[in-house]
Amino acid sequence: MKEMEGKTGNELYNTALEKTCKHDISSALDDLLKGLELAPEDLEIINLVAYCYYVLADFETAEACWQRVLQIEPQNKTAIFRLNDFQSPSFQFWLKRYNAAIKEVENKNYDSARDGLRQLLEEHEGFVGVYQILGLCYLAASDKSNARKAWQKGLEFDLSNSSLLTYLNEEEKKNNPVLTHSEGKKKWPMPSLLLNRNNLAWLLAGILCMTVLLQSGLYLNSKRISKNTIADMKIQIEELNTRAGEENLADSGNMNDGFMADNEIVIEDEETAMAGSYYDMGQEKHYYNEGYSAYLEGNWKKAASNLEMVVAMQSKNYLNREALYYLARVYYLNSDYENAQKYYLRYVNEFPESNYTDDSLFYLGCIYHFTACRDKAIEYFKKLQELEPQSGYVMTKIFQELMEEAE
Repeated sequence: MKEMEGKTGNELYNTALEKTCKHDISSALDDLLKGLELAPEDLEIINLVAYCYYVLADFETAEACWQRVLQIEPQNKTAIFRLNDFQSPSFQFWLKRYNAAIKEVENKNYDSARDGLRQLLEEHEGFVGVYQILGLCYLAASDKSNARKAWQKGLEFDLSNSSLLTYLNEEEKKNNPVLTHSEGKKKWPMPSLLLNRNNLAWLLAGILCMTVLLQSGLYLNSKRISKNTIADMKIQIEELNTRAGEENLADSGNMNDGFMADNEIVIEDEETAMAGSYYDMGQEKHYYNEGYSAYLEGNWKKAASNLEMVVAMQSKNYLNREALYYLARVYYLNSDYENAQKYYLRYVNEFPESNYTDDSLFYLGCIYHFTACRDKAIEYFKKLQELEPQSGYVMTKIFQELMEEAE
């Protein structure tokens, strides 16, 4: 067995495995990558590398690693299990919404991205990269407190993550002349005291936003945040710097929407929600949060009644679009195919190029199949195949069986 720095590949694997159990993912990955240099086809190492990338929310690399394992050993149980879970319609649906949230960041719709990421974390909370981007969304909205909480939560799943530690350590420097790093015992010098405290905070925020994004490598492919997005976020935060000396934006109660408050979404009280021009937006958000939370809990009646209120507002915005899809989903899960069909059809007609169009086409095909409308089912499955030929839905049993009959 080859050795690196006195350790064999097997020893590096065992060390990394122990670190993953302690939620030290980044450090474990460093060891594993060294191990791969020594044993490039060690299946245990590759599987664990895939798991680390998965936790870090680098899903493409994780999937590629598991596929590599199966190329070497087609019956590898670990890789088969992981890939089956990864490629399941439920996780692919989660992943689709994650990519949609990233797109919202690219479009500088930070509030929509933030809300979407928070909802995703309610379903799967262990992905470090999601907390990282969520913190950036809070930071772009001048909410330092919740940005810090998001990154701190991410460290619970990867305690040595350099990107998350960069911001948190620099943030502490404002209040400590000398800060001792918990891992390396490194002393961090205090920034210049000549700067106004608020201006210093947002100057650091602008720099750190760039640092975190660059270190994370999130701009490396088209499905992730681009260099232009990094620049846009830097510009936005620099604009906040000019306002920081006039008022403490991050500490104002108006900007804090309650992230991490026992995993609950803080909703404006009725009096606030109905006040003046905020009435429509407040009510829409209130009903959506209530409906989506009920959906996650399986409280179908409450979910339907609240989501229907959002759909009826017809604002055509992000919340309206999401509510329409989940309303159709609620009826589908309850086998109310008449209403499910109605709302899925509305969705594909009103939002034909959105993130859930292929999902809606698939479920429409299923509905028509269940209601003995074979030709309509095939019609919508063909639309799905034309729109997304690589969709995970085309691999489902119901899709393949019906399409084989149509040939």
